[in-house]
Amino acid sequence: MSLVVEKMMDEAIALYQDGKLPEGKLICLNILTIDPKKSDALHLLGVIELQEMNADIAINLISKAIAISSNCSNYFFNRANAYVAVCQNDMALNDYDSAIKIDPNNPYYHFNRSLFLAKIGRYGESLAGFDRAIALNEGFAEAHCNRGNVLYEMRRFSEAIKSYQLAVSIKPNYLDAIFNSANSYRSIGMAELAIIKYKECIAVDYRHTKSRFNLAATLISLKRFREAINYFEELCDLEPDYENAVGELLATKIRISDWREYRGMVSLLDQSIQKGKSAILPFPSIAVFDSLLLQRQVAEIWSKNTFPVKNSLGLFVRRPRSERIRIGYFSADFHNHATTWLMAELFEKHDRDRFEIIGFSFGP
Repeated sequence: MSLVVEKMMDEAIALYQDGKLPEGKLICLNILTIDPKKSDALHLLGVIELQEMNADIAINLISKAIAISSNCSNYFFNRANAYVAVCQNDMALNDYDSAIKIDPNNPYYHFNRSLFLAKIGRYGESLAGFDRAIALNEGFAEAHCNRGNVLYEMRRFSEAIKSYQLAVSIKPNYLDAIFNSANSYRSIGMAELAIIKYKECIAVDYRHTKSRFNLAATLISLKRFREAINYFEELCDLEPDYENAVGELLATKIRISDWREYRGMVSLLDQSIQKGKSAILPFPSIAVFDSLLLQRQVAEIWSKNTFPVKNSLGLFVRRPRSERIRIGYFSADFHNHATTWLMAELFEKHDRDRFEIIGFSFGP
């Protein structure tokens, strides 16, 4: 009987590797009718469920496999991936750590753990994990690239560029690494090098729309408006609904007094905004629309897309009413900034017996 089950298991794994998930799932279910405690079948079934976006089911199945065989590192690794999918961060990290404890020399375990840590903003730990993955496999191009991404988030742009270069040296035409190196060059004011890298991205993938948008924006910073217009026009041809592309194209044409197709583009922007699409940024919309309603819609769309609702903190308990009036000041300038210096006395002048003052900083 065990030989039959093992043969079925091999077949299920082969089907899974070929991307035939329903067929692989069916064989796993058949195995479990023969041997309900076949941990490999429970695990593979859980992995298939995870790929089919059923993370809760995956967690349940892989947990059963772990209860039977608690020394299989890949069980913990894949359950960690499932926990990530349902935002159970502590459970995910515990399982990644368990997988690494069992098999400390698997670079992919360190890699996924570091991706997860970067996702939740723990960049220092993430960087150390990528370093470990690279130490275990120096030719791990994705680890070099994502190490660069973490350094980019830490605003260590020159170091990020070196990581991207290493990634491309291992994996030529690695589009993500080339594109992110262009963004890094742009961030440190090396616009000409950024332009070269964005063009390199387009050479690798002609339809790489993000490169065209960023290339056009970089050209604008150099006041090379006509070149920027050409790339915006190409972008709009490739993807007419690309976020803010039409708006940036129109704004750039306005800067050189090119009024051709102006009315048609304004009408197109109006239609897109009415559909809730992000077609133009709030600031240039002021120069395009005299409708306060449209300007507000543009700002709301931008705000929603740029700062999506996050429920990680749960619901805030409503505070009881106070005898004092609460005033909240929202600002990106609560640091050594002219606005704060000019407003400092205003904050001081509030009658604290009548008003409760709260500052909300969303800047540096």
